[in-house]
Amino acid sequence: MRGNFKFWNIIHIRKERIGIIIFGLLSKNNRDHLSMDTKKGWKKLMTNKRFFALFITLLIAVGILGGCTKTVPTEPGTTTEPTTTTTPGTTTPDYSELKIGQVEYAAHGTKSFCVATAVVAGDKVVAAYLDEFQYMPSDKATGVPNSDTDFGTYVADKSVVLGSKRVNADYYSENMKTNGGATQRIDTSLNAIEKYCVGMTVAELDTWITGTTKEGEPPDTVAGSTLADTAGYVKAIASAAKAAVAQNTTGNKTTGG
Repeated sequence: MRGNFKFWNIIHIRKERIGIIIFGLLSKNNRDHLSMDTKKGWKKLMTNKRFFALFITLLIAVGILGGCTKTVPTEPGTTTEPTTTTTPGTTTPDYSELKIGQVEYAAHGTKSFCVATAVVAGDKVVAAYLDEFQYMPSDKATGVPNSDTDFGTYVADKSVVLGSKRVNADYYSENMKTNGGATQRIDTSLNAIEKYCVGMTVAELDTWITGTTKEGEPPDTVAGSTLADTAGYVKAIASAAKAAVAQNTTGNKTTGG
């Protein structure tokens, strides 16, 4: 009885508001026999099973929705729009149509040749790769594929094989250190040149190449590279980038240097 009394008091507090809502849900017969303005009418309403079930259901629904819904206040007439952040002075390349160019280039003297590959988006280099090939002692270096079979038979001097400087980076780097006083591995310098060229346009590469030092020589400095012919490798990547930009649907491969 005590519990029922508390429940009745809760209901009675806002009988006008809740009653109006529920009153419309009852059948016509029930509405005709209920008075919304008196406690007697409310007691009759509470003894109506249909009303009681609807009322409890409504309370539960309101409680659930009230706990799950969070309203963020906004000023009238304002809307929230997504914002984007860009770094001043930078542009994002268009990756919708990538092109790949590859050239064979004489980047370092007359005893080796470089293979340069560039991937461009529009006219901007987004990836680059360098390798260089040279004849090396067959007992110290690993030759290109088929060096020990038919391909190798065309080399008159069997004491040498055509090998990749990247594949044989350990041997070649030690050779540079011994004979030229090099302080850095060949592959480390090639990686630095690749990184330097990525993000540059063909025009920017050409501008770098055609620039001169105080002595009137082409620029030869790239952060992270200690190679004497750094400019030659930059030219190789620029040539590969131009080949990529100019290629048709069938692609192409050119020789330069």
